Amino acid sequence: MQHREKSCKVDNAIDKVAFEVFKRIRTGVIKSKTEIEKKNDLRKSTTSASTTRTGTRTPRILCMIYTHSGAHSRVQAIVNSWGKECDGFFAASNATDLSIGAINLLHRGPEVYGNMWQKIRSMWAYAHDNFLHDYDYFHIAGDDAYVVVDNMKAYLQGEQIKRLLNGYIDNISRVSYEQAKRWENLEKDQQRPLLLGVPLKKGNILFPQGGGGYTLNREAVRLIGVEGGPLYTILADHEDSREDVFISSLLSEVGTFVSDTRDDTGAFRYIPYRPYDRARGMAKYHKKYNMPARNGMDLFSKETVALHLKNMDKKTTMDEVIYSTYDILSGKCDAAIF
Repeated sequence: MQHREKSCKVDNAIDKVAFEVFKRIRTGVIKSKTEIEKKNDLRKSTTSASTTRTGTRTPRILCMIYTHSGAHSRVQAIVNSWGKECDGFFAASNATDLSIGAINLLHRGPEVYGNMWQKIRSMWAYAHDNFLHDYDYFHIAGDDAYVVVDNMKAYLQGEQIKRLLNGYIDNISRVSYEQAKRWENLEKDQQRPLLLGVPLKKGNILFPQGGGGYTLNREAVRLIGVEGGPLYTILADHEDSREDVFISSLLSEVGTFVSDTRDDTGAFRYIPYRPYDRARGMAKYHKKYNMPARNGMDLFSKETVALHLKNMDKKTTMDEVIYSTYDILSGKCDAAIF
């Protein structure tokens, strides 16, 4: 495993906009760590080990990325940084390297971007068949994403997720209320499937925009991956790059739609595009859902759980960007930030 210097040297890999965004997120990470530690201490002080629908322990997260043999150095950077903070990790590649968690995961059709759906489909089948009962949440993303694991764990234990798990239908899901209403009145021990990400719309389909990735809970993975389920009966033969749209089509069959994952200020926790491209904004996408978008830095939540990275220039590798982002978000640059 490569060793990194503990000093903060990010100027050559992180542009000024990204640095300001990551500083903002770092404050959220500090808060999340404190919240997680308090909850863990509280659990240790209680005698009951029982669990409920919303859980009484820190959720276990399986992080999954899609990649290829030409980008394994990037996977190494992920494993050395945010990947090691996940409870489980694997990289779906076209070549196996167990030292970095990369497996040659076979799928229908060629290994090309235009067939991304079949690769993602195989990843969900693999997760269902091998890890369903080992993890509570499953996050999938490309090898140019960054997952802020502490923020994700704090979010998944928070009130917004508890409300959703207990049957709350938010404004996004109400667009398809007739299908989603089945989850409003849950029976005892019944689990509600969740799809978490940034909601966008293509035709009549709500889907989580890619970039930083999206998250399913165990029940969602179970429902699509069960024998004879949507993963094997819907779009099973299609070769297409629109995997985020297609996974939403499968989940809609079980009344599950992407949730509103914004924080209490209206800022986005899942960031589908690179910080440098923030000027594109989100307003054009979200007016129709009564989700007014924030502007500038206010667009980025301090509680961000996943984001899309970008090379600052052609001289900078994505490996360097990943390591530099980790240096900021893990606290190595706190002396320079605060």
